Amino acid sequence: SEITITTPPLPIDRSVVRLDGRFLFRVAAVDGISSITRAREISKRLQTHAAKQGNLSDQVTWIEDPDTEQPIIQLDDQLLMTVTTADAVLVGIGSTEIRADSLQAIVTDALAYYQYERQPEVVQQRLVWAGGLLLSMLAVGWGLQWLHRWLSDAPEKKLAASQLVKQQIIWRQAKRIYELKHWFLWL
Repeated sequence: SEITITTPPLPIDRSVVRLDGRFLFRVAAVDGISSITRAREISKRLQTHAAKQGNLSDQVTWIEDPDTEQPIIQLDDQLLMTVTTADAVLVGIGSTEIRADSLQAIVTDALAYYQYERQPEVVQQRLVWAGGLLLSMLAVGWGLQWLHRWLSDAPEKKLAASQLVKQQIIWRQAKRIYELKHWFLWL
């Protein structure tokens, strides 16, 4: 079979398919179904499948639809999506089979990562990281608050110290003047 690379005619109505908020791939509008509707439905099917499955390995397959001769990607023998020529053209591929292989790998990896993220060890590790980050932020905040207070109090402390020194000088001068007056009075 010959591989052709085609560029999509602009503009193509396309939308993003996501799993757990992460970008997976884009789909095009087909047969009067908008790309947004199609992407939402595929994302919903993926999310539902991922949430209810325990072991997610080897569940993504694709077969060719005998009626349309287009690849159908399945999750446990349930329809996820039909790969259309417009989907293949979106990424510059002229073959729906090659795009189906690519999407099969993308969906398999996404489901494996979804399950990995929900393992107790990973959740615990992320909680520890989040707690450490929170404590670090609190320590930095406290340090900045202390630094601010120290810098803002420094002029007042210097002013108070200089006023104390001035008062001591004035008191000493007054004492010396008093002593001089008494000394002259004694003469």
